[in-house]
Amino acid sequence: MINIKTKFGRLALLIMALILVGGQSSAQKRASDALVSSKADKYLSSLSRDGLFSGSVLLAREGRVILSKGYGMANLEYAVPNTPQTKFLLASVTKAFTAVAIMMLHERGRLDINDSICKYVEQCPAMWQAVKLRHLLNHTSGITEFGKPQPENDCFRRTPMTTAQAVERAKQFTPDFTPGEKFAYSSVAFVLLGHVIEKVSGQSYEDFLRANIFEPLKMTGTGRYRQKQITGQRAAGYARAGDGSLSNFDYFNPDYIFAAGSLYSTVEDLYLWSEALHAGKVVGRGTLEQMFTPGLESTGYGWEIFTRKNRRLIRADGRSFGFSNSIATYPSERLTVIVLGNID
Repeated sequence: MINIKTKFGRLALLIMALILVGGQSSAQKRASDALVSSKADKYLSSLSRDGLFSGSVLLAREGRVILSKGYGMANLEYAVPNTPQTKFLLASVTKAFTAVAIMMLHERGRLDINDSICKYVEQCPAMWQAVKLRHLLNHTSGITEFGKPQPENDCFRRTPMTTAQAVERAKQFTPDFTPGEKFAYSSVAFVLLGHVIEKVSGQSYEDFLRANIFEPLKMTGTGRYRQKQITGQRAAGYARAGDGSLSNFDYFNPDYIFAAGSLYSTVEDLYLWSEALHAGKVVGRGTLEQMFTPGLESTGYGWEIFTRKNRRLIRADGRSFGFSNSIATYPSERLTVIVLGNID
């Protein structure tokens, strides 16, 4: 049986490898672009025909979009196809936006990433005193992930929740180890960072991102995912059973994951953001280096940092509630692959 998650997870690296073998002259690069576009489209079309991929993909090099196309259906029941303008739940790719927002406020002197989280949380648990914002950013806070040590109560995925309620719920999670000593992935940490953004800025999480990132970059297809809200060109999320059949994903309220996974976007908007971010137009280059310096488990602030083919690769992935996504960039080569899928 084909491992769907493995094939999807390797897609960005496969396409990157194709791009990296391109020539150096302008003519060679154009020829390479055409070859990559053709090979990638053939590969993705094959996956889509076999029912292994449904979503939208954008490939770009040095400011040139090589491929921007949708595959499969945004809505199977109404036979609505995916396009480059289709909006997908970003899941944990949201964490990359949250990290950038925190670093914006750090850069502006509104907060310090060396601050304790207790500076921003009323009636802060004593065990959180040693947890600094930077520990939350790179998953070294020790604060347990949702669903650990006990299975997640389904009501939390369905019930509307304010930021204050989300923070109160987070207080049940105490660090499993001394902050900074180990790596343990935690969405709870990014729920807390979302609260910090709201407390420091005086704006809602969504309003801060819209005013400081979405609107300046003309990201008109990006916002806060709300299950009950009518949102044009939004993809439905599907779950795959063991026999390969698909079903609608269960209803959930994205308040549940807040700043850890509640944004939606398109491949075109994410490309605008990626280009501006890596050009130092969102935060300064010094701040970027802080964000993109790998700590434990190759994790920076909201991003993963790897070395592939002797080049630095910066990536953010997200999988949740019927969606599976990845945005990956080789900054030195200005190579970017964005994959948004609507099958869990």
